[in-house]
Amino acid sequence: MPLEFRNLRYFVAVAEELHFSRAAERLYIAQPALSEQIRRLERDLGVDLLRRTTRKVELTPAGEEFLVRARRILAEADAAMGEAERAARGEVGRLRVSTFGTAGIEEVPRIMRAFGEERPNVALDLVPFAMEDHSGGLLGGRTDVAFVWRPFADDGLAFEPIAEDPRVAVLAEGHRLAGRKRLRMADLAEEVWPHVDTDPVALAFWTCAEHRDPGSRHGPSVGSMEEVFEAVRAGLCISTSPRSLIGAQSWPGLIFVEVEDLSPATLALGWREADETPVVQAFVEVARRTVDPSDPPD
Repeated sequence: MPLEFRNLRYFVAVAEELHFSRAAERLYIAQPALSEQIRRLERDLGVDLLRRTTRKVELTPAGEEFLVRARRILAEADAAMGEAERAARGEVGRLRVSTFGTAGIEEVPRIMRAFGEERPNVALDLVPFAMEDHSGGLLGGRTDVAFVWRPFADDGLAFEPIAEDPRVAVLAEGHRLAGRKRLRMADLAEEVWPHVDTDPVALAFWTCAEHRDPGSRHGPSVGSMEEVFEAVRAGLCISTSPRSLIGAQSWPGLIFVEVEDLSPATLALGWREADETPVVQAFVEVARRTVDPSDPPD
């Protein structure tokens, strides 16, 4: 037998006031309509919840027991509706985040900290990813948002720019060009570059393919940033990286040199357009305002 939450609220009001007129005023309904709804509830239940006389209204034993349960049901319903409303506003839930390769970008921890302060009931799960997945898990559905280095093949993803970072050449300490203050791509035309089994757009960008002879030699195959740097340190190849990585940690045996005619890499916050949940929207909004404080919230 289905019960309407409305009738439960009506009964609780009458049981607490023990007076139909006062309960009707509290509920903003007409007293005859309230009386009819309570009688209908009693018919549905098959028990008398109230004893009515011309002088007073009292709870029956069944009514006293039903009041306890009705209050509990209504409290649970109110809590559930509140949770649903908070979820719809992106105030509760979980968010899977990837921050691969961003250790030197100060905006990233600022965004994470600001989001944590604004949305303390959203749990942030940091998900690590290797360099082969330039989408930070977005394309495979393993993350909800990711700080990513563009460009890469990014169909179905949306982005909010975070920062631009120059690409620098990564050389071994003993390399013939290691003593130079600045380089141009013409200086690196004959160099050997590593090969990574990864997104071809990203591979072409980080190995500066547009500046090199298509027939130039491929260097060692590597599978992580650490392996790239180890190959460079061994003198097997050169590479590029975001300049922010220079100060992020110590890289013994390596030299980082500015390349004047290389376009910068773009760090962006990415997410799947088809899965733009309220929590994702909230994270993007916090990121936008953190990067550009002059941008007011929607």
